Amino acid sequence: MKKTTLQFSFFILALLQISCNSQIEKCTIIGRVVGRSSSSLILINALDRPDPNQAKIHIPIKDSTFSYELNAIPKQAYWLIFEDDFSSPDGLYPITIFPDKEKIKLILYDSKHISQNKIYGGELNKQFASFTDDSKLKFDPIMKPYNDSLDVLSKENKYFSEQFNELDKETKKTTNKDSLNLIYKKMQALGENATSEPVKEINRHLNTVYKEKYLWCYNYYAQNPTIVSYYLILNELKDYYDKYSDISKLKFLVENFTSKYPGHPYDSIAKDLIGAVDRIKVGGKFVDFTLPDLNGNNITLSKTIEGKIALIDLWATWCGPCITASKSMIPVYNEFKNSGFTILGVAREFDNTNQLKETLEREKFPWINLIELNNQNGIWNKYGIPMAGGRTFLVDKDGKILAINPTSEEVRNILAEKLN
Repeated sequence: MKKTTLQFSFFILALLQISCNSQIEKCTIIGRVVGRSSSSLILINALDRPDPNQAKIHIPIKDSTFSYELNAIPKQAYWLIFEDDFSSPDGLYPITIFPDKEKIKLILYDSKHISQNKIYGGELNKQFASFTDDSKLKFDPIMKPYNDSLDVLSKENKYFSEQFNELDKETKKTTNKDSLNLIYKKMQALGENATSEPVKEINRHLNTVYKEKYLWCYNYYAQNPTIVSYYLILNELKDYYDKYSDISKLKFLVENFTSKYPGHPYDSIAKDLIGAVDRIKVGGKFVDFTLPDLNGNNITLSKTIEGKIALIDLWATWCGPCITASKSMIPVYNEFKNSGFTILGVAREFDNTNQLKETLEREKFPWINLIELNNQNGIWNKYGIPMAGGRTFLVDKDGKILAINPTSEEVRNILAEKLN
């Protein structure tokens, strides 16, 4: 669809629709659970990282029923997740709801019958269900034969390439964490060569279908500029993957939605995620910020690393791999700290800094660590990792990104080349 057509769709619908920013004070969520004996649900913003330890709203299920009164200002998407799903090998099955009516009623089934879930109440819930059903009806029949073939190849151990399988064997024999990270990087670097030739051929067909599906979605968002569409756009940006996504269309859509919903919490998220796509890549430039340390001193990234090669270490006390990666950098830091290299850490914490104090006392990282508490500054969004525990970014003296998630050995090699 041409840009002018998209603009016309937004203009006409903006005149016809009542803005979804209209306020509702309370929304009562009531529901019945069928076919499972779970004791509670958690309710979180649908754009937050699903983690029961960070969730503030736990809804008890008694006699297979539940009820909760939510302050629903402004209208936006939420997830309901059965709390015992977090320990289930089957994974999570979030139920997306839009509280935009005084009462929403749900009937929720077990994970094997989630397609039978029912949500009653609210125009936005009806729109979300319509979008989901239309999308499945249009694309699932086309994709099913390809996905079935991939399942067969997987069961026959013909999914991955010989190169990938050899590297996978190495991971099972390697105990050193840094060596493991290096092997994982080699596996990731294989790209489509990680899969066998039959899988590559199937994926070529699937890629065509995915691109068609994304175009269909973009046209839907333009013709239906509601909070439902805004949420779906942000959901795509959270998991941005340029093989399918069209960043130019996403930028155009974001521009129109931020204009239509000024001041909505989604606006800053959208701008941060779009900015991350443009900036956070090798050759791009770091995003500056000012955050407090544990003593309450505000420290600015650019001033701290000025004139140095620096590793920006975004991590969290609840992210085991993050702590392992940080610990692996201590010898590199000690080796090069007097030669123009530094590290600045940022811990992503929730509610309080108690766990951070304990972790820093135990691990004794010898560099400055700042705090991003309750995602107040959107740092993880600005760096394009909204759902991750953390990631590291090596930048040069001019702020250009040299490497993303490098191993300690890769950092050492870069420093040896650039600082000697």
